[in-house]
Amino acid sequence: MRPLKYFGMAFYALVWLILGMGIRPADAALPTLDEPLIVTDWLTVGPFSVGTREGYIDFLTSHGGEEGIRPEAGMEQLTIIAEGGRVRWTETKLEEGKVKLSYE
Repeated sequence: MRPLKYFGMAFYALVWLILGMGIRPADAALPTLDEPLIVTDWLTVGPFSVGTREGYIDFLTSHGGEEGIRPEAGMEQLTIIAEGGRVRWTETKLEEGKVKLSYE
């Protein structure tokens, strides 16, 4: 009879976990936004050398990588493309619905 006791405890723990995670029935409506979110202020950096034969390269490893970086305007990154081997993060604004990038 002991296995049934543990099954019951596991069942109630599973129900508590599901309810605690907020899982809804499939037909429940998800919340929506009244207006779209538009990001108007960006931090950009580049250019970087990349091509199909290199595969995946994380150019931001010196600052925690793509997953961990917390960029700030003026922060420098290494790159072989730019003169001097460094580029800076710069503030960029949305213009006509686009982020326009240009490099010297």
